[in-house]
Amino acid sequence: MKFVLLIIAVVFAAGCTSQLPTFGLDAISVNKEISIEGDRDVLAIRDKLTIPKSPILTDQSVQFSYVLENKDTAKKAENVRIDLFDAPLMKRKSSDGPLCNFGRDSSGNFAESRSCFPNECKSRDGNACVLSDILPGEQRQVTFDLFSPSQGQIAGLKTDLKMNFKVTYNFEGSTSFTVPVVNLEEITARQRAGDKIKVDVTKSIGSGPIQVDPELFGSSYILGGQSGTFFFVIKNKGKGNLPSSQVPKGGLCVYFPKEFFTENTILVNPDGIECRGPECQKGNAATGEVISKYISDITGTGDKPLVTGYATDARSYRCYSSSSNACLEPYPTLEECQNACSDLDVSCIPADECLQDQGGSGTAVPAATQQKKSDPLFDCMSVSSAPDAGCYEKDKPELSNMVLCYNSRAIELFRDESRVSMRFSIHKISEIKDQPFRSMTVISRIKYPYELRDSFGITVIPAKE
Repeated sequence: MKFVLLIIAVVFAAGCTSQLPTFGLDAISVNKEISIEGDRDVLAIRDKLTIPKSPILTDQSVQFSYVLENKDTAKKAENVRIDLFDAPLMKRKSSDGPLCNFGRDSSGNFAESRSCFPNECKSRDGNACVLSDILPGEQRQVTFDLFSPSQGQIAGLKTDLKMNFKVTYNFEGSTSFTVPVVNLEEITARQRAGDKIKVDVTKSIGSGPIQVDPELFGSSYILGGQSGTFFFVIKNKGKGNLPSSQVPKGGLCVYFPKEFFTENTILVNPDGIECRGPECQKGNAATGEVISKYISDITGTGDKPLVTGYATDARSYRCYSSSSNACLEPYPTLEECQNACSDLDVSCIPADECLQDQGGSGTAVPAATQQKKSDPLFDCMSVSSAPDAGCYEKDKPELSNMVLCYNSRAIELFRDESRVSMRFSIHKISEIKDQPFRSMTVISRIKYPYELRDSFGITVIPAKE
């Protein structure tokens, strides 16, 4: 299923005027198109039933089943886990089977764990049963062999029971957002001719319950050689939830096209930390002066610059001696640093946690100072320097010529929407000289676990003796 909302509009100077560019408003006509593809709830729970049907007699074998259907046409639901977490008074398979809600530990004592797993279980993950991946369009039946409670367990009375279960799966969604970067000279030419440049802004949001919704702040276009600011919001559009209401660390990747980066281009992430140039080498944080002041207050060494560790490499680490509190040799990667720093007294720390004097040696930033530094939500770098983890995979060559920003800690959602700032500003975007405009496509990918909960009610009645 595909929904397309088409909005055709001319950018006027009405509303939020101070946020819009002051140049070219009368010479640009913007056509906006938003495309939302596929289903929000890609995994559906269907056809819940018991055999025999309710009402069920006491001391009777019961088969409880339902069907899982992957409604997506392109992507699989990965690592599907099943958990019958509450089935009161029901037992596993036979009259002397353990209660579903309580298992036994290694000593034979009752423990708060599950005893009833589906027949299709491939393996177990704690209290959950792990199924194989469910492919696009595939249906998978889940079946539990249970046994109803005894007459004594229901005190000889008709009893209504509800079996509660959850289904968790991993999914990957994506969004593309294309905006025009406009030639300033073309705008003046259109103004002189009394004409307008026609440009397109397109947003395509893929399937899945979790959506990444990007917007260009203040305008629908960027001026060549100037700045542009992007905002991203994560939204839960499905019927389930993210476990712990969090997108896990490394779950969100935002890709900016490197072709719009020059040696002077600066990308500023939501924490105010800069990366510079087409390879996105790290620069000083926007709060660097404040950090230096903390260093001066605590150590009296505020005249020593704070080493970012990214002057020559986007991922730099230094050997650190805990006994002497000294930062030793730098290495471009964590693995090289760990191989070189094998002594018990020496470990590896990010180079930006070191103070450096003019000779190149240094001391570690005091713990009190490190606490003053913000824990950055995003890390940005050239894809060539990126770790192979989370939402980024090195085996996707189509993303190799991009600048990547990924979340270095979990992103929390409140009321099904992210509330933290996810603002990325690009300063001094490459100029557009030989054509009226060029389109910039920003891609976001998000990997996450998703949880569905459901239940099925039955009535148990005493068997007549």
